[in-house]
Amino acid sequence: MDKVTQETEGKEKQRNILAIFFVLAVLTIFLYPVAKLYWAKRNVSLFCAQVEGNMTASEIEAAARALGLKFSKYPVNSSEPEQLSAWQGWIFARYNCTLYYKAGKLISKGIILLD
Repeated sequence: MDKVTQETEGKEKQRNILAIFFVLAVLTIFLYPVAKLYWAKRNVSLFCAQVEGNMTASEIEAAARALGLKFSKYPVNSSEPEQLSAWQGWIFARYNCTLYYKAGKLISKGIILLD
């Protein structure tokens, strides 16, 4: 092999490595958000299905945290239902399970996608 052939093969190997790295980086950039939103939808749906009317707020919060969800309890006055919310998502797209309680009883629940 002469010197020119060796240099050409070396540059070709570098280009191949850079191309592989670029493809992997692009796939990661595009696949991570899709996977994160799939995971969020699955866990929020699972959480919302698990919630039963006789669960306390602390049991609900524990169930949400066990699935890796964020949890909020919104204070309201006594005439309005208490609102509990568990969510997860990526950047602006968030799946949210909102629960409404009145007098310690679950009156409604639902999943929405906030974006």
